Amino acid sequence: MNRRSWRVAILACLSLVLAMTVGTVGQVTHPQAAQASVSAGDLVFTTTQFGDGDGTEIAQYSSDTVTILTGTDETNGIADQDPAVSPNGGVIAYQSLGHTSGGDPDQSLDGLYVMNADGSDVTQLTYSSWYGGHDNSPTVSPDGDTIAYADDGGIYTIPSDSDEANGTEVDSGAGDGAPAYVLTSWSMKDFTVLGDSFSSGEGNPSFISPTGTDGCDRSPAAYALALADTPDGLAPDNFVACSGATSGDIVSGLDGEEDQLDAIGGSGSFVILPAGGDDVDFEAFATACVESTCEEGSDAYVYAYDQIEDSLPSNLSTLFSAIADTISPGTRVLVLGYPDPLPPSSDSCDGVSPDSSTGAQTILGDLNSAIDAAVTSADVDGKPFEYVDPYDQFEGHDLCSEDSYFNGIEFILKYSLHPNVYGQEAYVQAVEAYLRAHPSAP
Repeated sequence: MNRRSWRVAILACLSLVLAMTVGTVGQVTHPQAAQASVSAGDLVFTTTQFGDGDGTEIAQYSSDTVTILTGTDETNGIADQDPAVSPNGGVIAYQSLGHTSGGDPDQSLDGLYVMNADGSDVTQLTYSSWYGGHDNSPTVSPDGDTIAYADDGGIYTIPSDSDEANGTEVDSGAGDGAPAYVLTSWSMKDFTVLGDSFSSGEGNPSFISPTGTDGCDRSPAAYALALADTPDGLAPDNFVACSGATSGDIVSGLDGEEDQLDAIGGSGSFVILPAGGDDVDFEAFATACVESTCEEGSDAYVYAYDQIEDSLPSNLSTLFSAIADTISPGTRVLVLGYPDPLPPSSDSCDGVSPDSSTGAQTILGDLNSAIDAAVTSADVDGKPFEYVDPYDQFEGHDLCSEDSYFNGIEFILKYSLHPNVYGQEAYVQAVEAYLRAHPSAP
């Protein structure tokens, strides 16, 4: 049976009884080798095939690998079943049955459990006092903070980090069962991408005409087009990011183009942008880090620091106020942070000194903190501004890594130190991960 058939078989029966050999699906691993989170398209299911002989276990299927997540010393139940994954893929709730228990319900090991997606940090949430267990059918809230479940007497909720052992009754009724949180859907069919070179796809030619001539340099490799959930991609009128645009340029226009706010759509849409990097001339700062120095006290460091402290907060406040005045209620504004193209000082490489790496870490941290603070101040009822941190998606892929997500110092200087095609895809992953964790505005 081929891999596609495997996926069909697993989808057809999540309480999987595999009739094939381990070699057919690939490697079987145990919790210490599991991923840190469950990704879109992965499967989490109940199986008796690969466990430790004590009954059913919770397993994960990802990239042709089955990983056993339970069956460890922490649980070792006869039946671990009914897995439910949090929308952000970080937490799994499940029911565990068949443990030996005494007469005291608080001493029973039967009940509902939560664990990290890699099988670690197993925690018992509720307790059931008889074989078979009352508490069942867990479901995880969109923010991952609450577990809802059924028992013989109704529907209950309990915080996912609770140590109280008892949930709060939502509805009382012997006929209640199998609750499910409503996950507000999101679509990238109606969104507008504004911003600067990190948003336009600078450094990934050739560029969409006429932007390769006017200098805005909008690339087909930019994250904007990859996010578009339509057969034909994002409409050009809604992708208006322009390389070199400061916060003021986003409002007033640059390189002969109209102001970017005219492209914003109606209610229920998204506006996505990074902003602030060109206000502090971050491109010149990063170039100095590689070509000379950006250590603390250097000209490049002092200039960037002063801009972040003195002018950036008011620049961003003016920009976000203009956006708030333009958008309709219900529009979500996602403001992207900037990834760090340079390595930490401990991993510095040829051309980047440890002192420059330290200076870069400080300036980038200050820049993103200032953006995050401006986003928080801009948030108003019905017009939410939200900060999206891309750190996790870019971590380990700096300029000095073997699989860097950034261009090096290029002959065409303005291409340098911008996200390459892999970096643009990392931005896509950052936005998608954020929206999975926050399907509706926080």
